Amino acid sequence: MSEHQQDKYSKWSSTVDDEVLKKKQSFGFMLKKRKDELLRSWKSNVAISTAWKCMRAWGTSTYDGDERKDVVQYRHAWAKRMMAYKEYMSEFTRENEEIEVSPLLSENQKKLVMVTHDESTFYAHGGKVDVWLEENESHTRKKGQGRVLMVGEFQCACHGTMRVKGWVSCKIFNVGAAYEGYWTSEDMFDQLKKHAIPLFESLHEGCTDALVASRMVLKSKLVTENDKFHFKEIAFLRDGCIILQSFYETVTEAGRKGKGPIEKRQFIGVQRILQERGLWIELDISNLSRKWRIDCNREEAENHCFCARHLLAFQPDFAGQKTAIQEIVEVPGHIFELYPKFHCECNWIERYWGAAKRVARLNCDYSFKSLEKNLPSLLDGASPVTGPPTMIRRFYKKTWRYIEAYSKFLDAKDADAEVKKFTSRISKSHRSIGIHD
Repeated sequence: MSEHQQDKYSKWSSTVDDEVLKKKQSFGFMLKKRKDELLRSWKSNVAISTAWKCMRAWGTSTYDGDERKDVVQYRHAWAKRMMAYKEYMSEFTRENEEIEVSPLLSENQKKLVMVTHDESTFYAHGGKVDVWLEENESHTRKKGQGRVLMVGEFQCACHGTMRVKGWVSCKIFNVGAAYEGYWTSEDMFDQLKKHAIPLFESLHEGCTDALVASRMVLKSKLVTENDKFHFKEIAFLRDGCIILQSFYETVTEAGRKGKGPIEKRQFIGVQRILQERGLWIELDISNLSRKWRIDCNREEAENHCFCARHLLAFQPDFAGQKTAIQEIVEVPGHIFELYPKFHCECNWIERYWGAAKRVARLNCDYSFKSLEKNLPSLLDGASPVTGPPTMIRRFYKKTWRYIEAYSKFLDAKDADAEVKKFTSRISKSHRSIGIHD
């Protein structure tokens, strides 16, 4: 029996009105129990949609594990790193976000561009849930969701979907055993290596390469504009001390007649790198009559000393174990970051999917042929082929508000409130500026 019946209609009752049940289903209870356990605790056949309606009516909220201790620790550290990266990224401004403001960088600093990835599915029968009908009109929907197309997308805020002369970073996949099969990690690796990374490097000049010994030469070499790979300064441990090591040095050459000396930058070479680490070997251990080689052209041996490249590649700063996708991203010199678990609000592409699916639902005619024909244009509506990707840049800016909130160690609920300060404008009086502007 409920504690009171004030303002309750006596001839019918609702689950929402059950005060005892309301107290039982507290926010803490939701964190401990899964949805099916919640339904069993109600001892009735309650639909999931009804359960959520009751929880919202009671003013409770659900956060799917995003306040777990390990998730919070990773989220805070990740947000701090992202805010440090942001100093090297462009900002977007004006009414349509059409103006790109580049960061102020010193001579040795490079601009960073955030690229995000996600996959989503579009169904042939994915129309609107509610429809308007005349009094005697009936409408029977097709059963099931119909055939499906999956979209894998890499985006940057500068261009939205990255494009170069008809070559795009977006891939549409016809899902099904009778069609193109099912999307796997290999498909994503292929898209990343053959499309996303080359397109990114074509659109954004100036990338820093990772530590790949096979791309290094033995002797010192002057840096030219045609050099494809560049290597960053690193640190290694020697005799218990951390030593910084740069792969480049400045050399002075005599200028032409009548001109002074010219300073140039050169790569120091694998031999110098190993000598500074106390690892250089003069003679080939397998044949002492000849000098040690830069490359032995065979598989790495257990002692890693057959050639200079194998020995260097075995050093901890070169041989750190990484995931397959991390290696694909970092080998060309890019930075790899994983979003925190349970935090889709930190990925602006989720809002891009929402915008594209809204248009898809409005134009759904329940045929796969129509979906297949119209899907590219539906995606282009959210990320246009020409002009600035206004919608993408607005989603991008909102994402950074969440990241900034999490970098201040706010929890998910407080972060939502912080972001709403920018999205909910409250005017003090008629024709006045909003208090959050």
